[in-house]
Amino acid sequence: MGIFTIFYEFNRNYYSLLIIIFLLIGIIGIIFTKLKKFIFCYHNFFTFIAFLSINIFMLFHTYNTSNNILFILFLLQILFTLLIIKNINFKIFHYECIF
Repeated sequence: MGIFTIFYEFNRNYYSLLIIIFLLIGIIGIIFTKLKKFIFCYHNFFTFIAFLSINIFMLFHTYNTSNNILFILFLLQILFTLLIIKNINFKIFHYECIF
C-alpha cells in the first residue's frame, strides 16, 4: 500500500511525496520497534516523525487549497495532537484513534 501511495504522490506533487515518504518511514519504524519505558526510545522517535509528517501534510494542503473546512480540520488535528502530548503518560489510545 505504501508503494502505491508513493506512486500516487509522485504523479501529484513533489513536496507531498517527501512528506509521505517520511510518514511511511515513521509508520514502519513504529511497527518494527519495541515500546520501552525509557524517556527516549526509537518507538517515540518514529512516533514523532509520523505525527509531524501528518501535521505537515495537512498544513501543506490547507495552505495550498485555502479551504475553510480543511483549515478547521487542521485546527482540530492540532488540538488532538496537543491532547496526546499533554496526556502522554496516560493511556492515549483513544486520542490516537481520534487523531
